[in-house]
Amino acid sequence: MHRRPPSSWNRRDPKRHGRESSGYHHAAVVEVGAMVLQNMFSALSFLHYRKDDDFVDRLSYFYTSSFLIMMAVLVSFKQFGGRPLECWVPAQFTASWEAYTEMYCWAQNTYWVPIDQDIPDSIQEREFRQISYYQWVPFFLLLQAFLYYIPCLMWRLMSDKSGIRLNDIVQMATEKENIEPDYRIRTIESLSRHIESALRYQHTATSRTQYTLHRVFKCFNMRYYESYVTGMYLATKIMYVGNILTNLVLVNKFLETDEYSIYGLGVLRDLLFGRTWIESGNFPRVTLCDFEVRVLGNNQRHSVQCVLVINIFNEKIFILIWLWFTLLFVASTLDMLYWFSISMFHRDRFRFVLRHLELTSDPDKPELFRKEKRKQVEHFLRTYLKVDGVLVLRMIALHAGVMFCTEITDALWKRYLSQHPENLIDDDSSLITFARAQSIRRKRNDSSNSDGQNHQRLGRILSHRSTGGSFRLNRTQSTNRSLNTDSKPSSASAGANLPGSPSAVAPSNFSRLGKVIPRRAMVTINSQAEQSTPDPIQEISLQITCNNIFRFYYSSEPQQEKQPEETWTFYLFFCICTIGLASFQDGYQIGCINAPGPLIIEWIKESHLKLFSQSLSRQEADFIWSVAVSMFSVGGMIGGIVSGHLADRMGRRGALLHNNVLAILAAILLSTAKFFNFYPSIVVGRFLVGLNCGVTSGLVPMYLTEMAPASLRGKCGSFHQLSISIAIVLSQALGLPYIFGTENRWPFIFGFVAVPAIAQIICLQFCVESPKYMITRSTNTARRALMKLRGHDKVDNEIYQMRDEVIENSQHNAPNIFAMFKGDHRYPMIISILMMFSQQFSGISSVTFYSTLIFKRSGLKGNEPMLATVGFGCIKLIFTVLSVLLIDHPRFGRKPLQIFGLSGMCISSICIVVTLTLLESGFDWASYINILFIICFVVSFAFGPGPIPWFFTSELFDSASRGSASAISASMNWIANWLVGLTFLPINNVIHQYSFLTFTFFTFTFAIFTWKLVPETKGKSPSTIRKELLDLRRAVFGKFFD
Repeated sequence: MHRRPPSSWNRRDPKRHGRESSGYHHAAVVEVGAMVLQNMFSALSFLHYRKDDDFVDRLSYFYTSSFLIMMAVLVSFKQFGGRPLECWVPAQFTASWEAYTEMYCWAQNTYWVPIDQDIPDSIQEREFRQISYYQWVPFFLLLQAFLYYIPCLMWRLMSDKSGIRLNDIVQMATEKENIEPDYRIRTIESLSRHIESALRYQHTATSRTQYTLHRVFKCFNMRYYESYVTGMYLATKIMYVGNILTNLVLVNKFLETDEYSIYGLGVLRDLLFGRTWIESGNFPRVTLCDFEVRVLGNNQRHSVQCVLVINIFNEKIFILIWLWFTLLFVASTLDMLYWFSISMFHRDRFRFVLRHLELTSDPDKPELFRKEKRKQVEHFLRTYLKVDGVLVLRMIALHAGVMFCTEITDALWKRYLSQHPENLIDDDSSLITFARAQSIRRKRNDSSNSDGQNHQRLGRILSHRSTGGSFRLNRTQSTNRSLNTDSKPSSASAGANLPGSPSAVAPSNFSRLGKVIPRRAMVTINSQAEQSTPDPIQEISLQITCNNIFRFYYSSEPQQEKQPEETWTFYLFFCICTIGLASFQDGYQIGCINAPGPLIIEWIKESHLKLFSQSLSRQEADFIWSVAVSMFSVGGMIGGIVSGHLADRMGRRGALLHNNVLAILAAILLSTAKFFNFYPSIVVGRFLVGLNCGVTSGLVPMYLTEMAPASLRGKCGSFHQLSISIAIVLSQALGLPYIFGTENRWPFIFGFVAVPAIAQIICLQFCVESPKYMITRSTNTARRALMKLRGHDKVDNEIYQMRDEVIENSQHNAPNIFAMFKGDHRYPMIISILMMFSQQFSGISSVTFYSTLIFKRSGLKGNEPMLATVGFGCIKLIFTVLSVLLIDHPRFGRKPLQIFGLSGMCISSICIVVTLTLLESGFDWASYINILFIICFVVSFAFGPGPIPWFFTSELFDSASRGSASAISASMNWIANWLVGLTFLPINNVIHQYSFLTFTFFTFTFAIFTWKLVPETKGKSPSTIRKELLDLRRAVFGKFFD
């Protein structure tokens, strides 16, 4: 018989039962957790990355989303599978009461009160202190993971609609089987054929404008545009950056960080200042919970203290998330700017294709594509690859490597040549392959018809060139010239009546430019005309010869035609104003430091005390501020030196575009320095904006004068100084106490720097590159740019003048900075430097920098000196506008206005010294006269030394040496500016008002120099100016400068 167990065994022990059930529960949780961790990565298989993006994109949609999902799973595992909080309950609570309390407090929320404060008596205040976000952490992390995946999802849905199928192309290019040569050749052939058909289909689809619906609603054809895929990819980049900012804002809102304006920065500040978690209300470990229970019909209210163990994990997660989001934002922003810079500008796309084509050329001729085939590559890029084709090649290079991308580019190049044989030239690497492919499809004809067939082929080739739009052939139709000097009637008579035949080319042209077309071209045509059997290779040779003939024929002298009057056009004015936005930065930085200077000095003392726990004296703070001010000039010197190299390497427009990045970075550092309480940002920001303005000072005058016609060159060149004057007035007005000149609002003055930079980046997209720069790259592009600027198509004379200048300069290497002080460049370089010195040593910078101090010494009180400084800038602006109108006037010119301005400044500086001396002697009425002479000083500067030296350098030099000359002149201007700003105040403290006599000496000396040694350049070509410089140099100095 079974023995009954003791009665004690049947007795239920609550504590033991609780421990046993807890142990079983814990084991089950561990088992479930292991299963979750085991299958987590397989569950995230839908997040696999593709081949149509870059690594920074994957950081967002793949790695960040995966990390957020894993963190959400781990947090939910702790919340719903474990004990998220543990409460300290009164001793009379049983185990079931304790479990009930913990479940209730978890569901009902808890509130936080610092441990050193009393618990509020008011129930409403306790509810106000409640925190509940920790319950929603896993759901919030899942939401963020989904948000990070949205840009990738949009890109995948929209990119394939164009038909290019970028992901499949790159996937096929990265297959490991491509290591096998035969498989690699087949892959390259298949990919090149697919890319060609896809790009051709884009062109066909976008031409469906005959349908009314497509003509009215152009968006129906948007996915077939030649830049649709590129535009979508750039839009995706913007979405990634915006998505990161959105998630940072959501983190801030989700955590309810009323104590911190920005969560991550607040926590980092706590860590730096050693604040413990007990004092912080974000993710508190210890919270309180109120609940009511009904015991024997009575409601009893209890307050218990709970430990939120999950918050230890949550705090680390969100700190890591915030830091990762910040780094990801920086990386995504830089990546977005990089892709915009290489995708939006034709120059970068051209260089990318050119570099890959150069890798396929003969090693003995590394410059073949860069020189002889440059125009063909331009045509290949514009009409065949277009924008989306370059993006495909960039993705292949990014994922499959440079070698595979080069082979694909070469395959596409050969396909392009097979469709455009007129672009073949001598020594073409694809010539033999193309000729053999064409010879297979042709049959040899009877020898009796060879002469006529050769002339027919010649006629077809020439007719094709005449209708292709590359050259105009109807300029000398009335003239009947003969290329062939032989008396054979078969070739001469047969080819004379062909449209655009070689008979239109004069034999004298060969003797004039024998290097352009070899004389063997005539023998080649005649010998091919005499052959009875046309050979494919010789047909290609005939093609090349005819192309060379037309290139040379097009380089002959133009006929005289009546030119339209050179005047302003809307597009020219738009381009000039857009370029002037860069000059705006220079003037703005000169005037913006005047009014808020004392406020910034006081803030520097406070910032230094908080950073280093040491106080600064007034002299030390003044020194730091002086360093920050002078760093602007130091950056300007460096920027001026490199401006010429940037102008020649990147082009005038491209250099200005990239230069704006420095201004935006400087604006960020300068405007956020007070927020982060870090005054070294002021020093670094001033240096960066100085770099920006230094590059601007060399680029803008050059760009302006090269865009302008000869009769408007002075007016356009003066826009540099006009923009500076406008910016000075605006910066001084913004610095008034009524606007931003207060203790809390002065950072907005520096933040405004980003506005013109962003505006110029946008507007430059609609501006053309300098025609004088483009003529060295592409004649057709330079012609189109000139036609847009002038508003008509009669620009041949300008094109020929530019081209003659290029031909003349091509005989010599482009001079570097050291070569500018040798030979024929030495004398105009000295003139340019002294003209820049005449601007800065005239004293205008000192009057601008210390204008408020000068007006205080003149007797003005309160805010009157600041208002007088603004009025001083307005007067300078008005007369700068007047000088722009007079500078190209028939009765004036550069030289008379420069002499008038320097003479006026010389007389005004003497009068300023006299009136200040009278004011020191007690004659109060002299203050008003002193202000009058200061106005005369400024007016004289605005007429001559202000605008003229900037563009005078560009008029003295040709396009080959203009970049180096502008760099040297701009750097000398900045050095002079720095010297005057550094020495004027100490000299003024010693000799007071007599310091202006130094400016009297300089202005008098430079006026004499301009009168005797500087030529007039108004309305003259560079060659005429060079001849006058040579005559003037020899007349004054003899052979000293030879």
